[in-house]
Amino acid sequence: AALLRAEDFAVEVTADIRQAIWAKLQLNLATGLFGCLTARPPGESYDDPAIADGVRAVVAEVGAIAQALGFRTDFTGDQIIRMVRHQKHKSSIVQDLEKGRPMEIDPMFVLPLEMAALAGVPTPTLALLVALVRARARLVGAYPP
Repeated sequence: AALLRAEDFAVEVTADIRQAIWAKLQLNLATGLFGCLTARPPGESYDDPAIADGVRAVVAEVGAIAQALGFRTDFTGDQIIRMVRHQKHKSSIVQDLEKGRPMEIDPMFVLPLEMAALAGVPTPTLALLVALVRARARLVGAYPP
């Protein structure tokens, strides 16, 4: 961190990198999954009450996976909704889908489902949304058949 700061980079140091990774995953899933399905940035789709409820469910499910594996994020869906309310750009995975480029669906979306299964954590909302995104991505050749 000191080396980067010496080069004028803003650096945040965390004592628990895994907790930070799980929190980032919650954000990526909430913005990426719904973005792929709505083709809109979060700031334009989270105003729909049903979508906001879906965001809350996904964030809670991913938080439960993290907690089952020994990491607490204390991140809520409402916090994420507030954080991205004014976001006007689409997530990179949404841009990949729109351009038919290969998507990182397995490491970003499927792997958390596999970890949930190993930990015995139910993830019905996450599983449904991942299946829908995979189906959509296959249509444009961005995910293997």
